[in-house]
Amino acid sequence: MPDDHNRCPRCRYAIPLADINIEQGAALCRHCGAVTPLAELAGAASADASSGSAPATPTAPVFIMGEHHSDPPAVDPPPSGCALETGPMGDIVLAATTHSLPMALFMGFFSLIWNGVTWTFVILVVSTLLVHSGLAPASLQSNPPNIPLPLALIMAFFITPFVLIGLFVLSLFFMALGGRVQVTIDRDAGTVFTGVGSIGRRQRFNALAVTSVRLYHSSGRNGQNSHAVEINGARRIRFGSMLSAQRAQWLCAATRTILAPLPPASAR
Repeated sequence: MPDDHNRCPRCRYAIPLADINIEQGAALCRHCGAVTPLAELAGAASADASSGSAPATPTAPVFIMGEHHSDPPAVDPPPSGCALETGPMGDIVLAATTHSLPMALFMGFFSLIWNGVTWTFVILVVSTLLVHSGLAPASLQSNPPNIPLPLALIMAFFITPFVLIGLFVLSLFFMALGGRVQVTIDRDAGTVFTGVGSIGRRQRFNALAVTSVRLYHSSGRNGQNSHAVEINGARRIRFGSMLSAQRAQWLCAATRTILAPLPPASAR
């Protein structure tokens, strides 16, 4: 339950006791994203008590970028394909779609050609192995593939990487068609989801242990630049490589606003 004596000096929203970290000497306001030193929080409470003024009614959540950040702040409202939501339990959800029609068309065409050729050989190899094992249906037994068993085994070994690549390309197609990257922050628990619908990869992190959030850039051997959002803390996680530059920048800035509103530990 929120404590009326502990209110954020910035937005005047009541801060629950669960969001007050005694060890770090700071309190997190989930309404505006501000982190307030306990000394300042106590001072604000004393000022309210002495003035006898009623706390201001909280408005819609507003996320403010700390002055120590040099990167651009989160776009307000979010750009097309991005969203910021606050759940009923106070959890914060940042989402950005990976939808890209040109990428989906390219990956769909490439996947169709690659998997079409690959699975032609897969069917041939599987049919041969079924015939040699005696498990093939009668229709296949009457017209078996003319491939020796040793050659079929070699083909099965060498075709496996091509199948995996085909599945990877197919996953990129679905991501470009309707995938999303979602950062969920629920008190000290953080989760990054990358996938389509409920199927995808989940990366978990300690929200209170985050030291920095930045946009990571890298250059490939072919000279192409790529980017990803990087969260550093107890461990380093990267995500959002399929996001457009605008969406990745917004997701990075908004995530940093909520997770790392204080200066780095070296500057404290």
